[in-house]
Amino acid sequence: MSAAADTRGRLIVKDAAVQKTAAHIAGQLNSVSATERMTFAGIGLGSTPRARPKTDVEITGGVANITVHLALPYPAPLEKLTDDARRHIGDEVTRLTGVSVGWVDVRIDQLLVGTGERTLQ
Repeated sequence: MSAAADTRGRLIVKDAAVQKTAAHIAGQLNSVSATERMTFAGIGLGSTPRARPKTDVEITGGVANITVHLALPYPAPLEKLTDDARRHIGDEVTRLTGVSVGWVDVRIDQLLVGTGERTLQ
């Protein structure tokens, strides 16, 4: 027999847990990657990328606001890629953590020239 919800305690999901979840989700997207360590004017120079995209999360009133820093292929439909990434990251963070997402801010920190267009799954 389970205890009533109000007597079982509460679940607290910290900012760091949501941040790591968002970074992991962003790192799994086919059409985006983590920023490279070496760039020239925002263009990746083919150096080793970070393991996961950089993310920042702030949870206020139980709602997470997420900023994710990505490198995208160029040429590619950047608006579509960022819209798809924003929607996927927000939906998956909510599904996996139970924390509502207010917004996902996608920052294009680098364009990876010559990598070709790939499709988000």
